[in-house]
Amino acid sequence: MSWCDRRLFAISQAGLVEKFVDALVWALFPVFLVTQGATLTEVGWIVGVYGFVWGGSQLFTGRLSDHVGRLGPKVLGVWICGAGVAGFGMALLYPNLSAAVADITP
Repeated sequence: MSWCDRRLFAISQAGLVEKFVDALVWALFPVFLVTQGATLTEVGWIVGVYGFVWGGSQLFTGRLSDHVGRLGPKVLGVWICGAGVAGFGMALLYPNLSAAVADITP
């Protein structure tokens, strides 16, 4: 389906970015921090703050996309994730991808 519909294809690409950033934050970033000398407690705080920002921001970003549309928050989320601010960028991407698919499908 995503090969035939350009909108679903674009959503799938944004989902790929979202999953890539998610894998970096939850798997590779903690390993990198430990190799740089961070303690497990420090790594836990950093990953915990990421999760808190991501989860807490979704309360606002999901509602934002209902008012301004899905495209703007998705594009902004990809750019923010690319800039290294994964928590808020993911909050812009994650709820909007599912909602965008729901908007397209009957």
